[in-house]
Amino acid sequence: MKSSAAHIDSLPQCEIHAVAGRFADTIRRSKRPVLLTHAGKQTGVAMPISNYEALLEEIETLKDIHTALAQVSRGKSTGHSIVSQRLRKRLGDEG
Repeated sequence: MKSSAAHIDSLPQCEIHAVAGRFADTIRRSKRPVLLTHAGKQTGVAMPISNYEALLEEIETLKDIHTALAQVSRGKSTGHSIVSQRLRKRLGDEG
């Protein structure tokens, strides 16, 4: 899967205190993100990797939609009938 994240730090679970193992199990079981805080301030979010990957895919899709809408607003689009005609010609079906 293509990742749009520029830089992500990685810390192996085995390097974290035993509490982290239980914490990771809780996240994996609940499938819900957990807000991390330090001194009462929000510092990060921990979530199952499947949720993270789904968010990245959704962001990529939304970027594609945004690009497409901008192209349409600039007149950089082709109507359905023209696309259909081109496809039929390419596939050898003029009907």
